[in-house]
Amino acid sequence: MKGSGKKEKILASAKKLILEKGFVRTSVEDITNYVGIAKGSFYTYYSSKDELLGSIIKEVLELRREKLENLLKTAKTLDEGIYEYVKIRLLFMESERNLENTLVIVNLQRNIEILSDCVKDLLVELEWLNKEKFMELLRKFTDLSEDKINRYAIFVSGGVRAFRMEKFFYRDKKDFFLTKEHEVIEKVKKIDLEEELRGIAFIINNLVK
Repeated sequence: MKGSGKKEKILASAKKLILEKGFVRTSVEDITNYVGIAKGSFYTYYSSKDELLGSIIKEVLELRREKLENLLKTAKTLDEGIYEYVKIRLLFMESERNLENTLVIVNLQRNIEILSDCVKDLLVELEWLNKEKFMELLRKFTDLSEDKINRYAIFVSGGVRAFRMEKFFYRDKKDFFLTKEHEVIEKVKKIDLEEELRGIAFIINNLVK
């Protein structure tokens, strides 16, 4: 197994184990045993489990930033921009990799109090990105004051996050998360995503206009 292939195998195996066992119960030894390599090989590519977790969050960050910046360049109206913003935030099943990354982040967010500072900081950066890009959208299409833009962005960014968690990742019992891919896929199949997107966009439009 060549270098880049081995690193990708370690990363993919870590995701699968985290989704099966949770990141707390997934050790470096578990990952290397799953891959079938010596424990020392892990440290050739990652200095720690935290660095591996960070690489997953950074991948999501880069993709989210790319999509939101493209939205800011292409949106012709506020209505269009809000709809596309909600779509970017809610839709996470474009690929198996994106779904896995999203589920890993959900797993981390539900255990945020025990994460290391470096992993927490990356999760905070992701939330800051969501808020900042919505602020840029409002600046582009409205004459709202900075105070109102900031207030609306906090409300919208947090509200969309809470809606996504409740709608896609909770079981029927409160505070019990879905972490298996097939469970999330089955739940999403029962949801009219287009109706949800338009409903949330409508609420946000009424809020900021």
